[in-house]
Amino acid sequence: MIFTVLSVREVERLQRAESVRDLERQARAASSLLARQQQELGDVSYAKDLQDMTAGQLFFASYLNLSLGVNETIPLLPKRFAAELHWDELIERGSQTLELGLRDGEGGYLAAAAPVYLAEDRDNPVGAIVVARAEGELSAPTLTLVRRVAPALAVGLLLALVVALTLSRRITRPLAELSAASDQISKGSYDVHLESARGNDELGRLAASFEMMAVRLKEADEHERTFLMRISHELRTPLTAIQGHVQAIVDGVIDDPVEREESLEVVLAESDRLQRLIGDLLDLAKLEARRFSLNHELVDLAAVCTQAVAARREEARAGDVSVTWSGDGSHEVIGDGDRLLQVVGNLLDNALRWTPRGGAVEVELHVDGSVARVTVTDTGPGVRAPERETIFRPFVTGDAGTGTGLGLPVAAELAAAMGGRLRVDDAPGGGARFTLSLPAAGSERPLTLAREP
Repeated sequence: MIFTVLSVREVERLQRAESVRDLERQARAASSLLARQQQELGDVSYAKDLQDMTAGQLFFASYLNLSLGVNETIPLLPKRFAAELHWDELIERGSQTLELGLRDGEGGYLAAAAPVYLAEDRDNPVGAIVVARAEGELSAPTLTLVRRVAPALAVGLLLALVVALTLSRRITRPLAELSAASDQISKGSYDVHLESARGNDELGRLAASFEMMAVRLKEADEHERTFLMRISHELRTPLTAIQGHVQAIVDGVIDDPVEREESLEVVLAESDRLQRLIGDLLDLAKLEARRFSLNHELVDLAAVCTQAVAARREEARAGDVSVTWSGDGSHEVIGDGDRLLQVVGNLLDNALRWTPRGGAVEVELHVDGSVARVTVTDTGPGVRAPERETIFRPFVTGDAGTGTGLGLPVAAELAAAMGGRLRVDDAPGGGARFTLSLPAAGSERPLTLAREP
């Protein structure tokens, strides 16, 4: 439509300019013929034929009330339009373009004027010949062009409408589908399947991402329910044991001093387990909520490992497990000493829990460039590849049944909060090898509470 309008306007402009040039040429030619007739014949009887020689209507405008006697053959330009002639410009340029409304109610005229000189006086004109042409005649080619372009314009508009409707439906249908899926998810239903997800365009990729988000939300929802059920189970187990033994003592079922002492030891052990579980839950909740405060200080990682190993010597001896520790010097990192001790301790607790009698646990410390690494290797059953990601999720305890399933998740979150990373792989001789990587002092990263990918 814009192209058509611009084309028509450009054609109209060119047509008008060409018409002005034609009218000026005709006015000059008529003026020259009229002056030549006056010079050669001494009269202007030839003037009546000039009307047939021009493409428009012919008028004569007198200058200083001079006359050639053409009133009977060429009509005089009406006085109200004669005032529009600028004689100085007309004499200087030899022509002038006029826009006249000669006929009231019938539209205007485009006209051109040329001065008429007599042979004896070439400095002052006696008048001017005005050739006028109706505006309607000038617009006839434009109207023809419009009539020819109109069908193409109509077809173009129709095609544009079809394309617009097709594209709008192609865009709005996936958006409507996404809106319906959002309502479905807001109601707690995560089984979302979008037809537009099969597309390769931007909306298709958006729909595919939306489907993936719904899957993740479903997994998170299921994980939350499982988390709550496991918390209830883990809390109920020690409470049930404590309640049973206390009730037996109160009811007098256990009256033997030795048995009573054993029951009290069980109550104490289960209380410790309950306290440890609640502490781990609080730590994990604070870490995930990014509300966990950490100290930013220089920590001797070798001293941390030495203390963690020493604290578990008796437990390892009771389980007939040898614990060895080695390092290539004292290495400092930036972090929280107490929390680093907790991380290494959790790794050692996990290794001792899974290492069978007669097995071995090795703790090693070394620095590789700007990264300090602590590895804890055991001779247990190891961790299968599919479980190496889930093992850092809460309450994933495998088959041991003696842990809370929170030690490794807390250790992983603490490691990430101090700019490090915790991973697990196979030990060379069998078993599992946990590696804690931390930035060494001098190349430290700021403490953060976001897990490193």
